Amino acid sequence: MEKFGLVERHPHPHDRRAYQIRLTPRGRALEPQLRECSKKALAKLTSGLNNKEIAELGRILEILRGETRIYEKPSF
Repeated sequence: MEKFGLVERHPHPHDRRAYQIRLTPRGRALEPQLRECSKKALAKLTSGLNNKEIAELGRILEILRGETRIYEKPSF
């Protein structure tokens, strides 16, 4: 995405090992289209799940992504 001018990589102000990724104006212009595409994909992915199952899926994905604070939330 950086190669196509959609995002820019900036040094993280507090962690020199990391970068912050920011949308460029060109990337921001695509945001509405991508949001709609994302909504359609999510609807298709979760079409066979009820609301409780969708919430649990989100919780599990956050854990896998490394959101450790999510462990504090009960799943029921």
